[in-house]
Amino acid sequence: MPKIFNNNILNFFSFVLLTIVSLTLLNNLPSILDSFQPDSSGYIEFNPYRKSFYPYFIKIIDFLNYDLFIVQKLILSLSIVFLFFCLVNYGLNILLSFVFLSLIFSNLYYISYANTVLTESLFFSAVNFLAGLMILNKNRSNLLLIFLSLILGIICSLKSIGPVISIITLVYICLVKKPKLNIKNIISLFFPLLAVIILENFLFFKHHDQRQSVFYNIVIGKVFLTSGKQSFKIENYPQEFQNIFKLSKSYYKDVDNFLINIKNPMLRSEFSADYEAHAQYIFLNEIQISNYEKKKLQEKHISLFFNFLKNNYMDYLHLSMFNYIGQWSTGMRLIVDNINDYPLKKGLGEVSGYVKLNSKVILLCSQIFFIILLISLNIFFLISIINLRKMNLISFFSILSNLYLITVAFANIATIRYLMPVYPIIIFLLLIVFDRLFRKSST
Repeated sequence: MPKIFNNNILNFFSFVLLTIVSLTLLNNLPSILDSFQPDSSGYIEFNPYRKSFYPYFIKIIDFLNYDLFIVQKLILSLSIVFLFFCLVNYGLNILLSFVFLSLIFSNLYYISYANTVLTESLFFSAVNFLAGLMILNKNRSNLLLIFLSLILGIICSLKSIGPVISIITLVYICLVKKPKLNIKNIISLFFPLLAVIILENFLFFKHHDQRQSVFYNIVIGKVFLTSGKQSFKIENYPQEFQNIFKLSKSYYKDVDNFLINIKNPMLRSEFSADYEAHAQYIFLNEIQISNYEKKKLQEKHISLFFNFLKNNYMDYLHLSMFNYIGQWSTGMRLIVDNINDYPLKKGLGEVSGYVKLNSKVILLCSQIFFIILLISLNIFFLISIINLRKMNLISFFSILSNLYLITVAFANIATIRYLMPVYPIIIFLLLIVFDRLFRKSST
């Protein structure tokens, strides 16, 4: 346990007390998300495109007759308090450390996931524990490396995006800190990680013959939406798909014209994400094509993706850029509510995600705050890249956070939900930099 007091007993009781306070806050603060989200059923029913840990976690909690949401809130509370203690131990000003806590608990979107049937809360907790362990593990303690390895394995095994965080962390530890590693360190770092991954695979294949993924939906969403652009040339694609693309081009042409005329990048990114989700899940159900054509699309979606990269790589970059921006949007469609007429309005309502928060003032203040975070992170990121040879822990967290968000932008759609795992990291980066600048100016 990280220490903020020299007295171990005082340290322990402080940790317990703060955890109880945190849990009490999580229990009493309002949730702005419904407990059952559209993708909750995939975990409850243990669909083959989901990882196995969370469905088993739900079963264990149910078997023990515990409240799932209380357990998730307890784990999240422990991770937040653990990270708080690590930051104080690292040297962050105690007042700024409490500012960190207040910014975590005031983010209702972040804490509301502890009250949903989704992996997010456990994933957030694992990332918090990872950040704390990386702060603590200056001397490469074997015990800490074992805990770190277990957390990396859990991160890999909870969500498909998890390996991105784990791989970046391993690269930093093995390459940047390589001179400090010995054989015992390497065993401590990799053996628990592999054991967790093997366990997840064992549990998964007890129920399923093979894994499925949502990559097919991701591909068709990006291709169909892009087909509405003038730069999308149907003749550049295989003959067997040209009939579908003729339909999608006429379908999303008005959408492209609508998006181009939106000047607010946050607002545009939200609409773009919703239209991409529409292209993923609704478009094929609304057009008249044969089952054979649908089957061919499923069978050849990987080759179609490479065709897309070859022929429309600039459009893909452009779409991904707006996906990146959209991860920082707190609800611009609710703030700017004067757009009532837009293409595919009925279908868009089926895929649009909204929070139960109608205060424009709160949403606008939140948006300004997240824009500050966006600018700050990218400044930290650029400085870290420029000074890559002098990489330190601050540089690592900057690069980890932004590479994760960039990967999500290219691999999925825009939603602030994907920003939340690294939200505490971005907050404490900003506070650490502020603390150091303040101390320099006062000396």
